[in-house]
Amino acid sequence: MTNASLHSCASDVQPDATAGFDMEQALAHGDALTGSRSHYRDGGALVLPNIGLRVADIPMQWTEFQNVLAEQKMAHAGTWAELCEMLTIPPKYPHKTVMPLFKCATFGNLRSDNDSLRSDANMLAVYAVEGDYDAGIVTLDEAAAMLRAADIEAVLYTTARHTSNEPRWRVVAPLSAPCEPSARRGHVGVLNAALGGILASESFRASQSFYFGRLAGVEFHAAHVAGQTMDMAGLFLEPVFSSTPEPRSEPPPTEPMTPDDVHGFTERLQAAGAEFFKKGSYLERFFPLLMCSLHAEMCGHPTARGIFESKVLEYGTENKKKEWERKWAKETPRSHWRAVFNLVPAPANTADGFTDVDLCAELMKDLRNMDPERISLEWAPRAAELTETEGRAVLEEVHRRTGQGLRVLSTELREARQHHSAMLLQSNACGRRTIRHRPEMSATQAQEVAELIRTRNPLGLVRHAGRPVRIASVTPLYSHGATGDEAPEQVLVSAHSRPTLVAAAEDVALFTVTTKGGPRPTCIPHAVIDHLITCDAGLVPDISGVVSWPLVTGAGEVLSINGLHQSTGLVVHGCPEGVALNAYTKTEAAAALAWLRLHYLDGFEFASPLDADAALAGLFTAVQRPVLDMAPALAILASAQSSGKTTLARRQHLVLTGRDAPLSNLPLGNDEELEKRLLALLLTAPAQITFDNVPDGMALSLGPLNAMLTAPVLEGRILGATQIARASTASAVVITGNNLRLGADETSRTLITRLAPATVRPEARQFINADVVSHAQGIRWQVLTHVVGIVAGYLRSGSDYPTRTRFARWDVAVRQSLIWAGGYDVAEVFERNADNAEHIGALRCLLRCLHTEFESERFSVRDVINRLVLSLADVTDALEALGCRDPQKSKSVGRVLAAQIDRPAMVDGRAVKLQGSQNRDGVTVYRVSLA
Repeated sequence: MTNASLHSCASDVQPDATAGFDMEQALAHGDALTGSRSHYRDGGALVLPNIGLRVADIPMQWTEFQNVLAEQKMAHAGTWAELCEMLTIPPKYPHKTVMPLFKCATFGNLRSDNDSLRSDANMLAVYAVEGDYDAGIVTLDEAAAMLRAADIEAVLYTTARHTSNEPRWRVVAPLSAPCEPSARRGHVGVLNAALGGILASESFRASQSFYFGRLAGVEFHAAHVAGQTMDMAGLFLEPVFSSTPEPRSEPPPTEPMTPDDVHGFTERLQAAGAEFFKKGSYLERFFPLLMCSLHAEMCGHPTARGIFESKVLEYGTENKKKEWERKWAKETPRSHWRAVFNLVPAPANTADGFTDVDLCAELMKDLRNMDPERISLEWAPRAAELTETEGRAVLEEVHRRTGQGLRVLSTELREARQHHSAMLLQSNACGRRTIRHRPEMSATQAQEVAELIRTRNPLGLVRHAGRPVRIASVTPLYSHGATGDEAPEQVLVSAHSRPTLVAAAEDVALFTVTTKGGPRPTCIPHAVIDHLITCDAGLVPDISGVVSWPLVTGAGEVLSINGLHQSTGLVVHGCPEGVALNAYTKTEAAAALAWLRLHYLDGFEFASPLDADAALAGLFTAVQRPVLDMAPALAILASAQSSGKTTLARRQHLVLTGRDAPLSNLPLGNDEELEKRLLALLLTAPAQITFDNVPDGMALSLGPLNAMLTAPVLEGRILGATQIARASTASAVVITGNNLRLGADETSRTLITRLAPATVRPEARQFINADVVSHAQGIRWQVLTHVVGIVAGYLRSGSDYPTRTRFARWDVAVRQSLIWAGGYDVAEVFERNADNAEHIGALRCLLRCLHTEFESERFSVRDVINRLVLSLADVTDALEALGCRDPQKSKSVGRVLAAQIDRPAMVDGRAVKLQGSQNRDGVTVYRVSLA
C-alpha cells in the first residue's frame, strides 16, 4: 500500500469513526501548544496529513511529569525527530529520584483522588506508544533488530536498572496521527508482537508514564530504528497482549500476632538493609512491610509505625514517603501477615556472633525502671543511635517521666547526636582523611583524593596514554604460558575503571555531608570520580612505561634507581638498592661480551657466530627498547621443532623482568585483529611481546606490526569503546617459527637469529641447565650489569661508527655498542635478509630472463607475455612471486613491471635495473640496463 493510498484512506474517515473520543478537544489542546492545527476538515471529513510527511517530521505532543505524584504537568509539542533527540541524548541525573517521567500523550486538568493529573480518565490523545522491558534477557540491540525486521520506526533506550548482564530498556514507537486512549492497548499489542511478546504488563497501562534520562554511574545506550509508523507498519501483525493474571483467591482470615511474632517481626524489619530494598520495586518491598507493620501495631507494638517510616525515610524517597503516609492512613491489614512475613530477611549475626537487638524497645523498657536523675544522665547518649522517629518517641517518654521541657530535651538530643556522629565518623575514618563534600569544588577535591592515593601508593594512580592507570601485577591479554596454561602474571600498566577508582578513593578518604545531626559519612561523590576517570593532564604524573631492569638513556645516564624518572617518564621498580652499575672500558666490554656468549647463550646451537650475536642484539634491544623511538623485531628461526626457539625467547624475557614470558598467537591474515591486539597490549606497556610458534613456512607480511616497529606510537580505537588512544610502541617484539619467510617490508625490520642443532633429533637434547627459569633468574643481574656496562661504555667513549640500518637510535645503542665490544656487525643480518628475500630473488630471476631474451632491446608488456610467459616457467613463477595475479593478462603483468622500475638487483655479478618510458603511441616500453 503506497503513501498516497494510505492518505486517501485516512481522508475518508467519517466523524462518527471517533465516537467516544473528543478529537476536537485534543486538537484544541494541540492548538494551544503549537499555535496551528495538525489536522483539518475537508467537507466534513477528518484529514490526517501526517501520513504524507517524513516520519521524522510528524508532529508529536508529549507530557512531562517531575515525579510519580504527577501533581503538575509540562506539555511539549514538537516533531518525532525532536522527541527522539530528547530520549537518546538526555541529561544526566545524580539519582533516579530526580529523573522526570514522560508520556507520549496529552492530558487535561482532571485530578484523581490522590491529586494526580496522570490518570486514564484524564488522558486525551495518544501520539506514540511506549513499551517497557524488564526481564533482563533480550538486549537492546536484539530488540532493535526485531523492530528493523518489522519495519517499525522506534527509539529504544536503557533504563536506570540496566546492566550489561541484565539488559533493561524502553521502546517508543510513533503513530501517524493521534489516537484515542482506548485504542492504545491494541497498538502496544502490535508492538509487543513485533518484539516477540516480551514487553512487561506495565506497557499496557494506558496512562503509565516512564522515567527518562541518564543515571550517573549507570551505562546508557540508545538506538534509533528507521521504519514506518507503528499503525502503518503493524497493519498485518496480530497483537500480542500480556498474560492476564489469575483472579486472586480470598485471603485467609487474619490471625493476631503473638508477642514472639511481634518480636521476630521487629528483628527482621530492623535488619532489612539496602540490598533487600534494591531487589524489587517499591510495591514488592514496602507493601509487605506495610502489611506486617499494620498487624504489629494492631497487636500493640509500640514503635511499629516508627520503624516502618524510618525504613521509608532511609531507603525510599520524599515522594514515596508522602505516598506511604497516605497508604498507612487508609490501608487495613487485609493481607495475611504470615504470607509476607518471610519476605523480610531474618536478622544476621554481627561480627561478634551476637544477634542485633531492638535498641529503641530496650531503651524504652529501661526508662520505665530508672529514676529521673539517672534518666537525665543516660537517655540522650543512648537515643543518639536511634532513628528520628524512634528518637522522638524516646524524647516524649523522657518528657513524661522527668517533666523536663521538650525544647531542652530536643537540644540535648541534638547535641548527643552531633557528638555520636562525630565519634562514629572518627571511628569510620580508620586513618583516612575526612573531606566535607562541596559540589562546587569537585575538581579540587578530586586533586586532593589523587594526591592521597599517590601518597599511600605512588604507583596506585598515574596517567598513561591519557588514561588513569595503576602499576599492578596482572595477567597479560591474549597470552598463555609456555605449557599452554594461563599466562604468568606481569607487572604492567593496568587501566583504572570506575569501581577501582572508587575503591582506591575509599581507602584514603572519607567524604561527609553536613546534616542537622552533624557530619554524616557519604559515598565518594560521582563528580569526584568523574574527574579522576577523565584524568586531565596535570592531575597526576604522566608515565611512558614501566621497567623492572636498569637501562641507559641516549645521553649515557644509567637508570637504576626505583621510582619515576622525570626526563623519560619511565617508572623503574624492582632494582636492588645500592647496586652500582658502571660504564665499561673497551677491554671490560670485550670480556663482558665473551661472558654473555658463554653464559647467556649457553645450550643454544646457532647457525653461525653472526646468528649468535644477533641473539645478543635482541637482548640489548629488549633492555634499551623503552628509551628508543623504534627498533627491529627479533625473529628466532630454525628448520626443525624443539630447536630451542621458545626457550631462547623465554630466557630473554626472564632476564629482562625476572618473570617467565607470556606467549601469544599471531593472527595471520587478519590485519584488523592484529592491530587491535597490538594496541591493547601496548596500552599495558609490556616489556616484550612474544608471538610464538608461527606456522611453519609462513610468509610474514604484517602491516600493523611493521607500522609499530617503525613508529614511536600506535594509534587506534580502544576495544569496546569509541575512545581513540595513542600507545607507545616501546616494547620488544619476538617472533618464533620454523623456516619462516620475510615479506618485502619485513626484510629491513626484522633481526633474524637462526638455531641449527647438530642432530637430527633436537628434541632428544638436554640443556646443561635444564631448569630454564631458575638458570635465567640466577644469572639475571650479572647479564643486565654487562649489557648496561657495554652500552653506557660505548655512549661515553666518544667512538663513532657509521649508521647502516633504518633505526638510527637503535643502531647507536645496540649495533654500534656490540661492534665496539668486539661483536659482529648485525647490519649484515639485514643484508642477508634482503639477499634471501623471496621478492628479491623473484626480481633477480625476472631481470635475468628479460636481459637474456631482450638484452638492450626495448620491449612491451605484450612482448613479455608472448616471448617469455608462454614459454618460460621461471618468468611465470617470478611474476607471481611479485604479486602478479594473472601472468597472461597485460594489465596484471604491466602493474608488476611498473612496480619494479629502477629497483636494482645483482645478476651475474652486475647490478642491473628495469627502466620504463613511453613510445610515440603512448605505450609503455621497458629495457634492462646497468644500475
